[in-house]
Amino acid sequence: MGDVNSGGELAVVHDVFFVDHARKLASSLGAKACDLNGLQCKSLSNTNVVIDANLQDLAAIAALKSAFGPGPRFSERIFLVDDGLQLRASRVQAAALGASRTLIRGKTTLTEILKCDLVPRPGAATLVQHDGLADRPGGGSIVAASGELARLFDGVVSGQPLDMGQVTAASAQILNGMSKVGEGAWLDLVRAHHEGTFQHCLLVAGVAARYAQFTGLRREYAHLLVNAAMLHDVGKAVVPLSILDKPGRLTDEERAVIERHPGAGFDYLAKQSGLPKAVLDAVLHHHEML
Repeated sequence: MGDVNSGGELAVVHDVFFVDHARKLASSLGAKACDLNGLQCKSLSNTNVVIDANLQDLAAIAALKSAFGPGPRFSERIFLVDDGLQLRASRVQAAALGASRTLIRGKTTLTEILKCDLVPRPGAATLVQHDGLADRPGGGSIVAASGELARLFDGVVSGQPLDMGQVTAASAQILNGMSKVGEGAWLDLVRAHHEGTFQHCLLVAGVAARYAQFTGLRREYAHLLVNAAMLHDVGKAVVPLSILDKPGRLTDEERAVIERHPGAGFDYLAKQSGLPKAVLDAVLHHHEML
């Protein structure tokens, strides 16, 4: 076996004691679960990994040393340890194995790993099929809006400032595209060229644009409404795709992660200048029951 992940993705490596825990964790993170005993020498030398193993077991320590190989660490190594009498000894052993972080194994494990920003999130990883879309009636507005969404999601993760002028320009294109082809055709184009979170954001923005046109909102209020629709889910940038796109029922811990997104979006946007309070309220409260 070569590198477990040559592309810098995340793997969860486990021993016989933590098989079930590691597999559940890997599933939630969208990562590969790997048996420590099956790894070859240096197979983890350039891989971001979560180590879910007993660090008091000499065989596990030897296997990890072999899999990491000699030399400096060039990737993230997150070690999970149990809180208790062996905590200090486990942390010392993890440090000796080149740990970049040591986390307590338990209910908050998933949340703490997500903070390390090592898993795929909406943005560049979101499926976008733009071939020929810009040449179709109304398609240019979808290309512009999806490009702005990508910048927004990247900005939340990287902390880059928001250009509200670009958001408003994208909203104006949505309003214009909707007026040219109609609600049904525009929304069908979105469904044909996007999926997941980006599709949802574009559909909400499209419905908001149609509502603004149908009710005859003045231009500034129409832009305000569509801007809020564009921005309402930017907090999902901090949620892994494996949770956002999970086909089955979410675990309690996964649900707790996804329920962070309104607050995460608000926290990012509240630091920006010039955002109307109505937009901030829409982002923070869009899952509240009236």
